[in-house]
Amino acid sequence: MPASPSSLGIDVAGCPNACRHCFLDVRQAGTERGADFVRMVYDRFSDHARRHGQPALHVALYMHEPFFHTRWREMLELEDNLSGRSGREELRKRRWRGLATVGWRIAREAGFARWLKDYGYDILQLTFFGLRDTHDWFACRRGAFDDLIMTVHRAQASWRARAVPRRINPWLVPKAAREITNVCADPGRRESR
Repeated sequence: MPASPSSLGIDVAGCPNACRHCFLDVRQAGTERGADFVRMVYDRFSDHARRHGQPALHVALYMHEPFFHTRWREMLELEDNLSGRSGREELRKRRWRGLATVGWRIAREAGFARWLKDYGYDILQLTFFGLRDTHDWFACRRGAFDDLIMTVHRAQASWRARAVPRRINPWLVPKAAREITNVCADPGRRESR
């Protein structure tokens, strides 16, 4: 039986958030890695993999927030080229075509939600840590909650996507549990700004 390809994850851009629970524990916003760096890392690991009888590497260039890199299209093409596959075709073969995101690019580029649909995603996975103040505190970024809300609106308007909470973490923040309980008890309640 042939060996399965190994995966190589390279964080090329970090994340706009610095969530308090994140195991990556690094704020890398603004410290993008370019194609030359990625190729250098890939060459070193692929040489090692070949010496040990492993097939080509599967490359993932977004370990924090997908599409946060300013040259995200270039990075997506590079990822496909190094992996010897088309990410779009691979995605369309899957039964589950979800994307976990903090909504950063969708909130800033009106046409991006439609691009995600055309690429093949049909579900956005979002993490809410509570309502605005609690979520922004937990994500360590003012506006993080609003990005998620904008993401939901743009995804639904662009292709009637299902934007599903991937995780609601009331056990991490006791205040979030109270906020979520209050909203669930009265769905018509609106958060005051």
